[in-house]
Amino acid sequence: MKLYKIINFKEKEFIKVNNCFCLGDDSLIDYRFFAVRETALRCANEYKSINKLDNIYIAELKCESYLYESLIDNYAHYDEYILVSDVGLNEINIYIQKDNDIGTNIIFISEVFNYNNNDIRIPLYASEGLRNFGVDFDNDYFSYIDSFKSPFNYSPHNLFQGDYYNKKVRQELGRVVVYKDSPTFYESIAEAVFDNYDKKYKFGFEVLHKQGIVPVSKIKRISTNFGVSIRVDSPTVEHEYITKLNEQISNIYSWKYGKRAINCYNDPFFRNPANNITLDEFVKSETRSKCFFAFSNMNLSIKLQKPEKAKQSKTQYYNLYQNSLKSLLDRYSVNGKSAFLKVDDLNDYENCIGIYILCFDNESKMYIGQTKSSLKKRITQHFTDPHSDFDKTHNFESISSIYILDTLSEYIDDLEEDCIANIPSEVLFNVFAGGTSIHMINQKSYSREDHIRNFEFTQMVAKEAIEWRNGN
Repeated sequence: MKLYKIINFKEKEFIKVNNCFCLGDDSLIDYRFFAVRETALRCANEYKSINKLDNIYIAELKCESYLYESLIDNYAHYDEYILVSDVGLNEINIYIQKDNDIGTNIIFISEVFNYNNNDIRIPLYASEGLRNFGVDFDNDYFSYIDSFKSPFNYSPHNLFQGDYYNKKVRQELGRVVVYKDSPTFYESIAEAVFDNYDKKYKFGFEVLHKQGIVPVSKIKRISTNFGVSIRVDSPTVEHEYITKLNEQISNIYSWKYGKRAINCYNDPFFRNPANNITLDEFVKSETRSKCFFAFSNMNLSIKLQKPEKAKQSKTQYYNLYQNSLKSLLDRYSVNGKSAFLKVDDLNDYENCIGIYILCFDNESKMYIGQTKSSLKKRITQHFTDPHSDFDKTHNFESISSIYILDTLSEYIDDLEEDCIANIPSEVLFNVFAGGTSIHMINQKSYSREDHIRNFEFTQMVAKEAIEWRNGN
């Protein structure tokens, strides 16, 4: 869990340098630790208003259960907070500074604001960075930021982080370039996307363009595995900013043209029905919001990619991966015989439909998918026509093994949800819950139990598949 503490400017500076709270200092303004971030934000703004402060912050730290229980047992606790003493603060500081599984850099600081009676948090690096770019945090600025809000009920993105990276990238890389018949320059991603809404031009950056660094055309090569040879894009030597930018643009277009936009519009979890905007308005609003976060997502993608260059060896999750796969195969077994078949030759499944499991032993992860047309075509399509991050970051040759469950079309959606829900997220490449669901498995609202089908159903499907193969 996490704990939150209200801090002032002096404490903020001390924490930045020392990664611990300032004990015994007159500047220590608050001995409360909050378990709920929204409560901490509200109380911080109240403190800021009462004391007429220019700045107020909250410090966030990851807290293991034993520390939280110790604080509850030893100090006064109320519905909203734990009131600790100097001794309690020292206990927390010792915890922060010692080596543990979480790591030592566990304090995250946000600056706190209030706009239209809404409590707002901005990561410290973003608020300080935006000020360096000349931003005044006044009503005009908050109104401007508000115009990029997603029409979703909930968005995982922080608008101010998005704006920070928009300004940072613009300063470092200049305008966006769209490579039409002749290069065309745009002030923002949104302007470039909406001006070329139905095109698939490549994007780049002004500064790189002037250096002759432009998008690289892909070259096809032959990739062979499981008795099948396919033509795939050969890895190209391209500037990582250009590669990642075009991945973001592709994701934006994919969302606009895919079924997800319609599904999200019709799902009350994503859109409040009281919000009476049309589907077209909904799509345009979300597309504009996605454009606003393209640079921050690009930066995150680059950061995440770098440590993964060393992922060639088996990971810490190898045993979990192996045991989870075995457990899933056993779940679909009757009398010790699994309905999932291990694939030797994909050509044997060209006319089969059902569920597939792609296993990547070197990464200790798997991808679970479905098709109602052709297992062979769908599996190879991941690599011949990549769309998702999974498709773009993996190749056909890296698949260690494939398992398929050929079954009736009417079962497939339920089976996909069940299979995904029965595998821990640590060893899954999947992002969505599968089936007809559009929930993401890393969302707080996602509950595996809601997606697991009863055992009688899985046994019925397994039995039918095995009997059909045996000609019964």
